[in-house]
Amino acid sequence: MLLKKYFAISVAHNGQHAAASGRRIPSRYQSIAVIVAAFALSRMLTAAAGVHFIIDILHVSHFADPVLLRDHLLQTLLYLHTQPPFLNMVIGIVLKIFPDSYGTVFHLIWMAMGLFFSIVLHELMVGMGVSRWIALLLTVVFVISPAMILYENYFFYDHFLLVGATVAAWLLYRYLSAKKIYLLVLFFSVISAIVLTRSLFHIAWMASVIIMLLVLCRDDWRRILLAAIIPFMLALSVYVKNQVVFGSFSSSTWLGMSLARISTQQLDSNERQRMARCGEISRISLIPAFSEYDYYRNIIGKSPAAGIPVLDQVAKSSGNEPVLNFNNIDFIDISRQYERDAKHVIATHPGVIVKSVSLASFYYSYPASTLYYMVDSNRVNIVRYERLFDIFVYGQFYDYQHASLKSSGPDQYGVPKIFKVSLFLLIGSPLLIFYGFRLFRRGLRLGSEGRPCTITLGFILGTILWIMAIGILLEVGENYRFRYTTEPWIFLLLGLFLSNRPWKRNAGRKGGVRDDS
Repeated sequence: MLLKKYFAISVAHNGQHAAASGRRIPSRYQSIAVIVAAFALSRMLTAAAGVHFIIDILHVSHFADPVLLRDHLLQTLLYLHTQPPFLNMVIGIVLKIFPDSYGTVFHLIWMAMGLFFSIVLHELMVGMGVSRWIALLLTVVFVISPAMILYENYFFYDHFLLVGATVAAWLLYRYLSAKKIYLLVLFFSVISAIVLTRSLFHIAWMASVIIMLLVLCRDDWRRILLAAIIPFMLALSVYVKNQVVFGSFSSSTWLGMSLARISTQQLDSNERQRMARCGEISRISLIPAFSEYDYYRNIIGKSPAAGIPVLDQVAKSSGNEPVLNFNNIDFIDISRQYERDAKHVIATHPGVIVKSVSLASFYYSYPASTLYYMVDSNRVNIVRYERLFDIFVYGQFYDYQHASLKSSGPDQYGVPKIFKVSLFLLIGSPLLIFYGFRLFRRGLRLGSEGRPCTITLGFILGTILWIMAIGILLEVGENYRFRYTTEPWIFLLLGLFLSNRPWKRNAGRKGGVRDDS
């Protein structure tokens, strides 16, 4: 049958079916040994090919001045308004303890996280009902994927969020299976850290997770509230702090500049200039969002010094060349003006949203390694491997370097745009998500037997839809990085589909032996 009651009995059933069919399945420890070996071998081979750890905390606009993080950590975190503070806090702590070897420390941490993630992904798949053979194969494929290798070797929050999201799902499943309160506390602590790392994961997402658990686990409501209260309040405190200090109930004041990229900047240049001349939008919107401070100076002037370095700096003090400090206090007003202009453009030119969503959807369906310029120095060392992986795993049959996303028709080479994206991600992901919701709906009817898998699947599907919606509606360009966080769960859904083998549901009607495993 297509949707059977595998949630509660899947692991045992997989083993029984394998035994009945004469197949030998690997043990848990054998599977983990294979995964560790694949991880180690792939990292050694790519290192030999020239892949190295990239860390440049000075030039990344999401990070405050390293000198301020090292010498004035608490003050800098308090007045940080462009980003949630968690990763900046980690940078500051490591800089204090390892001022000369922080790069090596972060490399070791990122590698250890990658290895831990690899084991957790396999354990989550098997626990959720994926056949151990299929779980092993899919885990190894993801572990050796170019995207994971490249992001693991770049110090930014993408790798941290990939690991955190999968570990959170695994902790939730473990708690629902074992009912150990410490697992629930760890689960909420991890999702709080995620909220405190990237503004994409809004406090509303964390609140919705808590509400979902309260609804689906009514008998556990006291435990849920007890475990969630401190992590939730920690995440909420950043929003409250920004509201009190900066008048913005958010974890990032970049919303206006992000909105400009999906609205005002999608207008024809002549139309944008006409609207500015007529006073419909400000002159700021003639400037691309996230531009250098000097472009805005003649329009907004400069605010009086606040006496807080992270707010007063135009350029970060570290390094031999000026690096723009986006946490300068003036960028709050700049972003707000972008936001006002963007809302006006959306109201008067709704077609720009259709254009942006269409473009963002295609970016969302690109393999995460192909377009991100920050990993290019490593990517060139494995580009042939990446092309083979993209063709055979993702179904991206056209080299992106010759692809143009600016129009929906064929490019100058006569290649339709749909062949430039990953067909697996563009077509397969929505089908697998739909399949996952069918499993979730059936799982709700199983009662307590299927609760761990059902509720964990609900968390996974809800988070996938959250990132998909927010990531497509509020960004044009780096949407593939948003999707990358949830990509292991797409592999998980594929594993559930393959383990369930719905295409054999009618085998009995064709004279064969019916196989519902």
